[in-house]
Amino acid sequence: MRILVLTNYFPPFYFGGYELSCQDMCNYLRKKGHEVFILSGEYGEENVVQNISEIVSGKPVRSLKYIDYNNPSYIQKHKIEITNFKITQEAIKITKPDLIYIWNMRGISIAPVIATQNSGIAKAFEIGDLWPSSYIKNGISAFIKRKLKSLIPFTIGGKLDLNPIFAVSEWVAQEMREKYGSKEIYVYPHPTYEAKRLAQQPEKNINYIYTGRVCADKGVDIAIQAMGELFSEGKIDDFTFDIYGSGDEDYLNLCNQLIKKHKAESRIKFKGHTEKLYQIYPDYNVMLMPTMFRESQGKTINEAMAHALTIIASNHYGPAEILKHNETGLLFEPGNVESLKENILKIHHNKELRVKLGENALNAFFKKYEFYKVKEAVEQLLIKIAKR
Repeated sequence: MRILVLTNYFPPFYFGGYELSCQDMCNYLRKKGHEVFILSGEYGEENVVQNISEIVSGKPVRSLKYIDYNNPSYIQKHKIEITNFKITQEAIKITKPDLIYIWNMRGISIAPVIATQNSGIAKAFEIGDLWPSSYIKNGISAFIKRKLKSLIPFTIGGKLDLNPIFAVSEWVAQEMREKYGSKEIYVYPHPTYEAKRLAQQPEKNINYIYTGRVCADKGVDIAIQAMGELFSEGKIDDFTFDIYGSGDEDYLNLCNQLIKKHKAESRIKFKGHTEKLYQIYPDYNVMLMPTMFRESQGKTINEAMAHALTIIASNHYGPAEILKHNETGLLFEPGNVESLKENILKIHHNKELRVKLGENALNAFFKKYEFYKVKEAVEQLLIKIAKR
């Protein structure tokens, strides 16, 4: 099968999250014998193919342009839409795909989707990031604007048919159904890599970890506050809490002030950004995911499950779908420091429960999130969609 993949970014290296999932899927499809042509946004490493006429299977062409959201103007946006529409049309003409597989369109306009619809070729959407919100607004004025753009010459617009879609979670599927009219929806998570090795569960000095963006949306300060209070109250002292990720200076200063307030500098530390988390997960026992954000899935939870870590996460959106409280992890009320502290204490002094939750998480990972199992299911559906 010949597949044309459209995405706003395709990483030349480990980038993380949604972009890595696209790369993983493309690599998997090529290994299964499909021809995979990749058309992405122009950002990426130097010395890559940027001329659409040179597109070949397996090598991304980074030629789609980005809307300048820092200095927005209708003229610049219009030029980007026209340019990306023509580039996508040319890619379709050259590759002659059986299926067009559309990933995140944020920042590159909706034009590639319109070009896809106009081609009449079978299509499928991967929805791990609710990017349609960037382009589809509710209300009469937004409807009239879309209608006019579809009728006026030299403009790119019209009604979007966001079907069929692969949603990473049930709540994302529901939102796509209610807000954007999607009807044919398949729910498949973005799987992480294969399970590596089990985390150790020592009798003393339990190692906690957080991975991700260091910001208020991710609730890092909530986790620091909870661990700091437990330490200063004398309820736990045999632990480390390492925070992996980057953030803005003001928020990092706030978090450091919290650490100093509880005199926990020897226990709670920032480790910065790393691209090789899979190498360090086995050194930890418990993952904290105190997110306040509407996580579409919660991929770091899947990574922790693959290493049999005990997971404590916010009880909403993606994490609440992945974990079952007291079975595969622990869930606490989002933003509630006391609720988080209660859950930490529940497992900190109870090795038997920590091991049980970690093993159950690993088993759940193999049943639902194992890499090849998920990818094969999606591949078979893509083949079915292309043959309609």
